[in-house]
Amino acid sequence: MRAARTDRRGQAPRRKQLARALAIAAAIAIYPVLSGFDLSHHVVPPAEIRDGGPAKDAIPAVLEPQFVKAEHATFLESNDKVIGVVVQGRARAYPIKILNWHEVVDDSIAGTPLAITFCPLVQAAAVYNRDAGGKTLTFAVSGKLYQSNLVLYDEGTQSLWSQLEGQALAGPMAGQKLVAIPSTITTWEAWQKKHPSTDVLSINTGYTRDYGVDPYWGYEHGDQIVSPVAHLDERLSAHELVLGLSAGGQDEAFPLSKLSEAAMPLRVQLGGADLTIAYDADSGAATASVSGERVPIYNGYWFAWAAFHPKTAIWSAAATTTKDTAKSQD
Repeated sequence: MRAARTDRRGQAPRRKQLARALAIAAAIAIYPVLSGFDLSHHVVPPAEIRDGGPAKDAIPAVLEPQFVKAEHATFLESNDKVIGVVVQGRARAYPIKILNWHEVVDDSIAGTPLAITFCPLVQAAAVYNRDAGGKTLTFAVSGKLYQSNLVLYDEGTQSLWSQLEGQALAGPMAGQKLVAIPSTITTWEAWQKKHPSTDVLSINTGYTRDYGVDPYWGYEHGDQIVSPVAHLDERLSAHELVLGLSAGGQDEAFPLSKLSEAAMPLRVQLGGADLTIAYDADSGAATASVSGERVPIYNGYWFAWAAFHPKTAIWSAAATTTKDTAKSQD
């Protein structure tokens, strides 16, 4: 009998260990539910999709945008930055002073459903066609960050999407990609001069916000990174503004401070593609094209470009000059 009691006492700690293991397993199993989104299907480690602070929809997307003609956009100053988009000859401007508070505008131009997005943490815009997977998606702000960058979600499937990559990170649509549409970050003065018939996103968004206040002013004038990134590249300062391009499996960053000193247009080769870059230092507008056709670009902070493109090269004016000289000698 004494031996039997000893066996039962020895089993008690094992039962506790088993119960603890089962509890941990259960917690892991319901983690996708507790996080607010289904992370069971994912293309990046779920642990790298982090809470950004504000809850889901605490930063409200503009789902029913209103527009005014250029002459009625009196709330804009000449040097205010806008995201400019042209689809089938129709131009629209989306003021950054509005996007700072909403980050996503679900719109449609000439029958093309668009998501106009802006992440203040990386100071970069991205515009996408909202048609994907046979559906027209409606995007909003998830409250999550990936690589310290805005994570969107679509209302239909609750999948999470990378703002910079246009790829579904997790959820039923994980792995699917949106089609990017070329856009330009420039001044209101420059955009209006080039597109006098442009429509402008109105401050009548349905929300009460002081659009005259920049909530990220201090952040923009520092070098802070709000959320951890997988790859922190210190070759440039974190908040240095760059134009980022990808072609033929290669990535390259063009510091705007260097582009401002270069003769424009700038012709470069990347991944076998002949790219033409234009940059206007006065307005901050940067564009790139191949055979005269505009291509989407990244225009924002260096740290985010490097985090998403860890093997990126950094453009050197000297290297371009050397290549041009070599070609002229051939």
